[in-house]
Parts: sequence; C-alpha cells; structure tokens
Amino acid sequence: MDEVRNYRNKDREVCQGIFEDIAGSEIRIVHVQLAARIGLNEAIFLSQLDYWLQRSGRLYFGVKWIYNSGPQWRIQFPFFSLITVRRIANSLKKRGLIKIRYFGKDMDYERLKEVMAGPEKGMEEGKFDENLL
Repeated sequence: MDEVRNYRNKDREVCQGIFEDIAGSEIRIVHVQLAARIGLNEAIFLSQLDYWLQRSGRLYFGVKWIYNSGPQWRIQFPFFSLITVRRIANSLKKRGLIKIRYFGKDMDYERLKEVMAGPEKGMEEGKFDENLL
C-alpha cells in the first residue's frame, strides 16, 4: 500500500512541476459552438483574429484590419504548421468569414452571425455528411 501511495505522490510532483513550468504561457479560449460549426482550427484562428482586430488602430476603407504574414501567424500558433495556418485562412476566406487583401485581414462579423445561426458543420436537416470525416 505504501508503494502505491509513494507512486501517486511522485506522479503529483511531476504534474505540478509541469504545470508550474507552463503557468506563464499563453492561454487560448475557444468558443465551443463556433468550433462545432466551422471546425476547431478555424475557431482558434478566428478567436485570435478577433483579439487583434479589437486592438487594431488600422482602418482601411472604414474597416479595421490587421496585417500578419503566414510566418507571423505561425509564431502565434506554434502548434500549427505554416501550411496549416494558410489552409485555415483559405478555408475561412472561402466561407466568407474573413477577407484577405494585400494590406491585411479582417473578419466579416455579419457572415459569422449567419454561420452561427445555421446548422452545425456537416449537419443539414438532421443528416450527417460523412464526407467531412
């Protein structure tokens, strides 16, 4: 019994050390319903884009914009490859959720409302789209 107790205490010590090491790292919050509708990676990207748009002072044609290159986005998402970052941005652009211009990116909040009001990703009238697997 003491061996089991000692083993569990060692596990706790290791876990505490890990979480203390990452305590100062950044935390990303993802909107669960948004992720269910457009995909987890896309929801993570949009959340970060929204964060930067709220802090942006750049206005082009009356719209807030930010500029980040693929490698700059990659720094913000160390868990995504550069190819994945580009794939996510293109996916969001094709859905009309973001606009990509030569001078930056912005988000179409009206289109986002439409997507959130519609069926979840892969669901239409209660039918599951197996092609999304």
